[in-house]
Amino acid sequence: MFIIVGNFMIFFAVQLDARLHNPMYNFISIFSFLEIWYTTVTIPKMLSNLVSKEKTISFIGCLLQMYFFHSLGVTEALVLTVMAIDSVTLMYLRFSVTFPPLLDKAIALMFAVLAPLFNPIIYSLRNKDMKDAIKKVLCSWGFTGGPMVKNPPCNARDTDSTPGPGRSHTPWSN
Repeated sequence: MFIIVGNFMIFFAVQLDARLHNPMYNFISIFSFLEIWYTTVTIPKMLSNLVSKEKTISFIGCLLQMYFFHSLGVTEALVLTVMAIDSVTLMYLRFSVTFPPLLDKAIALMFAVLAPLFNPIIYSLRNKDMKDAIKKVLCSWGFTGGPMVKNPPCNARDTDSTPGPGRSHTPWSN
């Protein structure tokens, strides 16, 4: 659930904040959108197989899952390739070690769940513009942080709906 919410927040923040309408943020937005679909194709069935004794899938279900898994995976790979070419970097990762079955499951779970969970944080939250856009999204949804949060994300300036000099009625304009 955190994967989906985090990636939706990034996707909507990029789409709704005009300052983030440039190629780098568009790639991040596309990547977040693909990550939502990529994880929803695999994680539900994987989690049900981990907790149930019956680990079966229908033939049609298997074919559909394989189709979407590979289609979205190839699309993610293409987006990452374009991002790498765009920033003139190339990354190559190769595993040549075999693990015991239990450790293999743990590693698979880590790559399937933890990597997509932390992708929004790694790619976005270190950037001031992205932080500001996510703050706007949270404030527009009414999140104030609660009494336990020292520095709530919203203050009177962020939630003020009256336009002033340089402000418009929409929270997404500059």
